[in-house]
Amino acid sequence: MRGAGFDASVNQNPDRLRDAFLGRDARYDGRFVAAVTTTKIYCVASCKARKPRPEHVLVFPDGGSARAAGFRACMRCRPDAVLDGRDVDAESAGVGATRLEELFRAHRHESVAREIRRARVAWACAELAKTRRSILAIGEDAGWSSASAFHASFREFANTTPDAYRRALRGRDFELVCHGGVPPGGGLAQGIALEDGVATLVIRSSRQGRVACRLECAHTPSPADMVSAHAIARRLLGLDADLRGFLRRVARLGPNSAWSDAPPALRLPLCVDPFEALAFAIAGQQVHVAFARSLRDELAALAGEDAPLGQRTPPSPGRLAALDEAALVRARFSRQKAKALIAAARAVAGAELDLAALAAGSTRTAERRLVALPGVGPWSAAYVLMRGFGFCDCMPASDVGLAVALQQRLGLSERPGAAEVAMRLAPLAPFRSLACYQLWRSFS
Repeated sequence: MRGAGFDASVNQNPDRLRDAFLGRDARYDGRFVAAVTTTKIYCVASCKARKPRPEHVLVFPDGGSARAAGFRACMRCRPDAVLDGRDVDAESAGVGATRLEELFRAHRHESVAREIRRARVAWACAELAKTRRSILAIGEDAGWSSASAFHASFREFANTTPDAYRRALRGRDFELVCHGGVPPGGGLAQGIALEDGVATLVIRSSRQGRVACRLECAHTPSPADMVSAHAIARRLLGLDADLRGFLRRVARLGPNSAWSDAPPALRLPLCVDPFEALAFAIAGQQVHVAFARSLRDELAALAGEDAPLGQRTPPSPGRLAALDEAALVRARFSRQKAKALIAAARAVAGAELDLAALAAGSTRTAERRLVALPGVGPWSAAYVLMRGFGFCDCMPASDVGLAVALQQRLGLSERPGAAEVAMRLAPLAPFRSLACYQLWRSFS
């Protein structure tokens, strides 16, 4: 993390950093802040606000130093939230900062800044759940230099405040802020398996840009149950995706792009867990959408559990692994898909395939492990990467629905092939998972 070497670089190279700020060089975001003496505001290097004259710019190693000198954070670029996630010493990883960013984009589909902030928020959530320590102390130990930066990142990656998160652990209700992610039709209900039993997670539209969540179950929810419910609600609403980053990328394509008149962007909802995505990907490949959904329901009926309000939990690896092929064939699965589903379930149940480890690792490693499974090809693997693991730059280029939707969006005379789909979506990297979802929704 940031240390003496970081501070020294600011003191030794103020002119270079000032030039980076005036040139809006995003590579320097999080490595310092630039304060403007005429407005008393400090910003990150890439801030889009109008740039001042060079003689009015001071550089500081972090927001705390700038605040101590009498400056306040810019409300446009929110430098505290950026800095407190980017102050990593790339050289300690054996690479330069630019190369480290490239590796994260290639293997995690994420920036270093967002990955660090997400990890810190996850650690803070665990501390809020298992200790009675003060919120301020937890934020400081998690690595934030100010309470405002901690709260800003917590709202970004937990969609609530630290205090509201801790209070929710003692009940069965909580509220999430989810701009652009409110479920269509006003709400949803999903059966889920928890540590202390089954439950149904009910999500309904609440105040503007917010949803109310409630855990319906026969037992009194434990804090661990509520931690799981919160995480699953965020998955179902696709709240971990960088929707603002996607919209900025679309805006940079210009007013004449194929995306300029697109409907408002929606978040990509994830499955309850990666195994649900894997099972559905195997079951739903090469069939039309309505039949695929019917097969998903059959899987829940065969390998899920009854939950309150008439819901079913998704299939569990153990229950699915215990089935024989004949049971799946009777439920209208082809024999090939039945074999593939049972093989995948046994691999997960027997710990041969660790889906949680794949989700936390490289997208390339995850894809290789998935396509090595029987019945899992590139399309199925891409679906799991998108809907199961939440990687943000996946693209099942061979998907027919995606090609048709792109043909309609661009007014093409012929349906594009996989190579053309990849070419057309390339400008939307690293947000092609969201782009694909927008196209699928427009087609459906």
